[in-house]
Amino acid sequence: MTDTTLTSHIRMLEAHTGAKTLVFGTSNIEIDQLPPLYEALRRFGRVPTLDVVVYLRGGEVNAARRLALLLHEFTDRLRFIVPHHCESSGTLMSLAAREIVAGPLAIVAACVAWGLDNNLTRKVSLADPLQIVQIKGLVAGPVNLA
Repeated sequence: MTDTTLTSHIRMLEAHTGAKTLVFGTSNIEIDQLPPLYEALRRFGRVPTLDVVVYLRGGEVNAARRLALLLHEFTDRLRFIVPHHCESSGTLMSLAAREIVAGPLAIVAACVAWGLDNNLTRKVSLADPLQIVQIKGLVAGPVNLA
């Protein structure tokens, strides 16, 4: 996709929603992304509604939190548009929005994993905490390597 085509799609989205649109994509959310995001938002100025089209594959949890707080400084209504990937700390970051518009497979994997983890942990919560951590570690290792 060319820059001209991307710009054209962004303008069409802005015309449709009536909101300013920012595209934010990264394979790893990092604290170093704060200054460039701040500069982009400063160029926009404060807007009533800000749509953020995201492609996020995870990263630092604290960075996700700080980026979300920064986005809120420039709008009263924050909306995340997730066409495809919004994983791990990206999902955490998107939860700061007032509204999330997601494609059918955008964040299902993260939600399913959390749901399973919470459900299984609740069922064994009366067990020894050290044993729970050991079991989670044994399961998480091979799953993350797969």
